[in-house]
Amino acid sequence: MKQNGRVHWIGLAAMVGIVALIVLVLMSGTSATAVASTFMEALAKGNVQKLTDLTYQGQKSKDQIKKDWDFTVNQASPYYRFSYQVKEEHLQNDNEGTVRLDVFRNLGPSSYAEHFELPMQKVDGKWKVRVEAINREMYPFLPH
Repeated sequence: MKQNGRVHWIGLAAMVGIVALIVLVLMSGTSATAVASTFMEALAKGNVQKLTDLTYQGQKSKDQIKKDWDFTVNQASPYYRFSYQVKEEHLQNDNEGTVRLDVFRNLGPSSYAEHFELPMQKVDGKWKVRVEAINREMYPFLPH
């Protein structure tokens, strides 16, 4: 940003502003769609801790939610496989929404896209999945 030994302050300020904007976007990358995608990835991999962190179930304690997810992915359906594609986000207001997705259950030659929604709730400024409201056909033995 130097020209003939002088700093162009406008260019430097613009670069600092762009870097700050990028950091802000990366730090606040918690859209309902991003959280839904992270949740589905954790479900596909059986990541109990991530599922626990991204689950909202009203008055249930974090320990109980973790215990429920552990049962679901490690005991009730440890071999269940699926793939998914996040489609679109619909926000009813600043704190509630749904994320639509296609889920391919029971992977095999006859597998086809089935349409499901993840109900989302913003809790303490972060999007979480309202697991008790997910259609039970999407994944066996979902916590409730």
